[in-house]
Amino acid sequence: MEARNSVIPLNTLRDVNGVLVNANITAITPEEHKQLLKMPRYRDELARIIGVIADERTPATDRFKAAKELKKMREGGIGGNTAGPAVASPAELPRVMLARDEIEDEKMRFVSRAAYGAKAAFTMQMAKSRPSGSSEDAEGFYTVNIEAAPAKPESGGNRSFDWQNKITLQLTRNEIVVVAAVFYGFMPSCTFSSHGPANDKGFSMERKDGGIIARVNATGRSYAVKLTPPDIFYMGAILTRQLLTQTPWLDSQMLRDLLQGAFSDGAAQPGPAATSTQPARPASAEQNNAPTADGKLHCSECNYTIDQKITDYSTKKHGRALCLKCQKKQ
Repeated sequence: MEARNSVIPLNTLRDVNGVLVNANITAITPEEHKQLLKMPRYRDELARIIGVIADERTPATDRFKAAKELKKMREGGIGGNTAGPAVASPAELPRVMLARDEIEDEKMRFVSRAAYGAKAAFTMQMAKSRPSGSSEDAEGFYTVNIEAAPAKPESGGNRSFDWQNKITLQLTRNEIVVVAAVFYGFMPSCTFSSHGPANDKGFSMERKDGGIIARVNATGRSYAVKLTPPDIFYMGAILTRQLLTQTPWLDSQMLRDLLQGAFSDGAAQPGPAATSTQPARPASAEQNNAPTADGKLHCSECNYTIDQKITDYSTKKHGRALCLKCQKKQ
């Protein structure tokens, strides 16, 4: 992607220290890194300084000044006062996103979240796709693998699962964006198919009854698990990390805003291999299924009090909260 040409992707602490060591600067310790992540002001300042040091187009004198500024900052402590902006202005520098974590590509397979139901289990795991022949994916892209396995009949109350009979899928570049929109609450559901060598695998995500129903299927098999709010949080964090690593010029707020904008009314469908339910129109609190001042849910047309089940059904079918009487008028 052309945008990557103006970005220095310092996604891990090792990337950052690689820049410093090449400039004969002492590497940042893990403890310093943890302190830095707690203070956005100094994190951004350090990102600016490292951007100067890392950019080969920067004159040697400016890189030397940046190295001195970094030394002064570290000698005074991460939490101490730092000098004002030196050398180039931020507008003149390439965009730098300082290390968000210490997860190397080869260690991503160890970062996952599992959810367990009475009849099946579901997992989401960090992954990176294999390089392809296209220029867009020449180096692969950051995504997730999802797996589902049935419960063993003889497991009883121990809840063991038949992982030998699991279904495994890897989300495409477009699918991970749509799935993230469901986890963020900007889409009520999504369905994808045509996975696997025989194009016989697929999956769906549907918000329902305060959770997300994750369903993975293949010919003759279908496993579903309801994800709880904690599952949604931790799996959403995995999706967020992968999308931000793939687009290092974004921060978490920019990502959220883009997802919200992309999946508002009138958004394009994600692709020919996928179908997705249109999201509810962003409007009043009632239309967005949020309780009003009295703590209850109401019909967006007549303000009649309705329960969560009716709200979920009408939102899915009509795009907003409606009582039974007003649903008949639609």
